[in-house]
Amino acid sequence: MDIYSPPPSVDKPQAGFPMLMFIHGGGWATGDAQTSNPIADFPQLLAEIAAQGYVVSSVNYRLSGEAKWPAQGQDIKAALRYLRSTAHDYGIDPARFATWGVSAGAQLSAIAATTCGVEDLQPESQILPNLPVLGVPELDRHGEMRSNNSDCVQAAIAWSGVYDMSTLTDQARLAGAMSRELGTAPEWRLLGCISGACPQDKLASASAVQRLSNDAPPILLMTGNADKIMPYTQTLEFAGALEVEKIPHELVIIAGAGHNFIGQNATETRRSTQTALDHMLTFLSIHLAPKPQG
Repeated sequence: MDIYSPPPSVDKPQAGFPMLMFIHGGGWATGDAQTSNPIADFPQLLAEIAAQGYVVSSVNYRLSGEAKWPAQGQDIKAALRYLRSTAHDYGIDPARFATWGVSAGAQLSAIAATTCGVEDLQPESQILPNLPVLGVPELDRHGEMRSNNSDCVQAAIAWSGVYDMSTLTDQARLAGAMSRELGTAPEWRLLGCISGACPQDKLASASAVQRLSNDAPPILLMTGNADKIMPYTQTLEFAGALEVEKIPHELVIIAGAGHNFIGQNATETRRSTQTALDHMLTFLSIHLAPKPQG
């Protein structure tokens, strides 16, 4: 896990800075915390976001060649619990957490948002520093109340993700996107079974649409309508489910943009990426704003 803190010139709020966790893409098979296509110097971008008053974390997780689902979801939950248990050490406000994921990371960000406290995604045998018994008030070494081990987030951002494994094959076929008819597709490598042969509960366990409840936090969904890797109808489906549950959300479709907002040339890609970043920072400024005192 890489952590980017605001520079000393940024005044720390009394309760700490909000925390934004980036979750990388790569089809759950490749990628790492320091890269995100098509951004050339991704650590520099994360540092720039931190300079706007966020503690930014960027996490790795077990890839599908090493472990199958739900290991990846458990790893994200473990990272959230770790950062909440050590919030004071990093100057983080434990009440203001958000996840931001791209592509495969978008699926993980959405799952983090829709599975607060869900048992099957709890990390196995995780030992956390400063962690009290859940629900039992204790003071930490600074004389302040210790954070509990909540894995909940207060906002989530998801770019170009899959949110319903059970509808993906048909949607990809209709959109002329990357085929999901074969077991070599990244989603089936993640789950260890192809859609038609996967138990329904396994498909549902990795699908934010099917794990949604009305206590989910605000979610920003963004995608391009020219995406030929992940059909943008996945994002439309998730937005529709959020609407039904009356969960605050924003849906942004960038015309002509492909997967990860890649355009037909470098200028279009830069423009689409900047549009996505601007929307995200505005969303965060609203939904991770400090709570009024008193």
